Amino acid sequence: MALTLPVLARTAFQPLARASRSINATTYSVNCHEYKINGLVPKRSCFQSAKYFELTRPSFMENNEAPNPTPISKNKLAFDSLVLSGAGAKAAGFAGLLTELESNCGLKSIKHMVGTSVGSIVLFALSLGLPVHTIHQWMATSGAKFDAEVMKNKLTCIATHAFEPYLDPISVYLQQNHEPLIDQHGNEFDGTNGTACLANLTFRQHQLLVDAYTKANGTEILPNKLTALTIIASLNGKYEIEFSADNTPQIPIITAAIASSSMPRYMPAVELSSSKFKWLPPVKISSAIKVVDGGLTNNTPHIYAKGEKKLVVTPFAEKTLIPHGETALSAISEELKLAVTSLVSGINTSRVMRLNRFDARMGLSDPSVNLFFLKVNVSFKDFKGGLQRFDQLASDSAKQTKQYLAKVRKTHAHRETRNKSMNKREYINQKYHFK
Repeated sequence: MALTLPVLARTAFQPLARASRSINATTYSVNCHEYKINGLVPKRSCFQSAKYFELTRPSFMENNEAPNPTPISKNKLAFDSLVLSGAGAKAAGFAGLLTELESNCGLKSIKHMVGTSVGSIVLFALSLGLPVHTIHQWMATSGAKFDAEVMKNKLTCIATHAFEPYLDPISVYLQQNHEPLIDQHGNEFDGTNGTACLANLTFRQHQLLVDAYTKANGTEILPNKLTALTIIASLNGKYEIEFSADNTPQIPIITAAIASSSMPRYMPAVELSSSKFKWLPPVKISSAIKVVDGGLTNNTPHIYAKGEKKLVVTPFAEKTLIPHGETALSAISEELKLAVTSLVSGINTSRVMRLNRFDARMGLSDPSVNLFFLKVNVSFKDFKGGLQRFDQLASDSAKQTKQYLAKVRKTHAHRETRNKSMNKREYINQKYHFK
């Protein structure tokens, strides 16, 4: 299967478009001046190593019972996939989002998750089958910091919490499928190195566990539903790359999540061997590649999501990503502001914004995508403020999510009624036509 990644074209003040992109042999193109679609949009144990992790067993891990979850509505929506964009400190809103999704829609129908940057970190925890209230508390007590080792410790901690009781049957199952659990030194699981092995859990191993649950609908191996996961990052900050069971089966998921969250100037790039990727952008690639934050190239990666009903969530304002009534003067003014920001941050923010707007517009044009602009009132760099106001931000996000889902449900109901009415009229016309 060939994967053609974005061919980028940019002029000073013209909208930037990905001239072509093909996923699963499906292609669309755009008029880079008007963003009009010319083709079809594609459907398409930290607990045992407390000293190392500098923590004791967190309080949220002592009690795994949900605090009186809200019953799921009978008239619930069912999404096939969930996409979370990069958000920085705004990720606090994802906690409220997931809480409301669980009570209002249920998460069992979601078969595929796609994340960029911090969105990939949140979805990693969710893909392990952990209860939403556990993820909520993990996010609220973990805080955030641009530090690869801290990220690795926290991600390993949540993976250990999910899998520690089932390590023995998991190890046997993966061994039988020729993908044994091993640590970063190549040592197989022996009962004492479980934490190190989970830190090294690969996309292929994760997918095997997803398939094991799906086929048996719950086994003694894993009682909780796991979900397939794709993570998007950036090669050299210029080209988007995909981490998944198909493209990078032997790369550890935690390594991919850290790479996708490695914002330049805050964290160093993650170096990986290009031989571990089945597909890479059609540019000159060295044997060792540097991978950084996915938000630089595709912060709303809905095109990688599978299914006909995709929920795509970005915590950035709609007016920022989909500006209306923009004049030439305001466009030039914004470009100048972005240029100044680029000089200060060392990141080409003008290019990043154009890519973000392109993906948002494509999301709105795709009938399979439900694009949700989640308003989270904290700066994406204000991690301290996000942690201090975590509960408030999560609560506000839950309310917004409830309102959004009600709107989507109403739209879907209207669409279904309209389709039934059209089918009925078509049948009557045919009936009278053939009399």
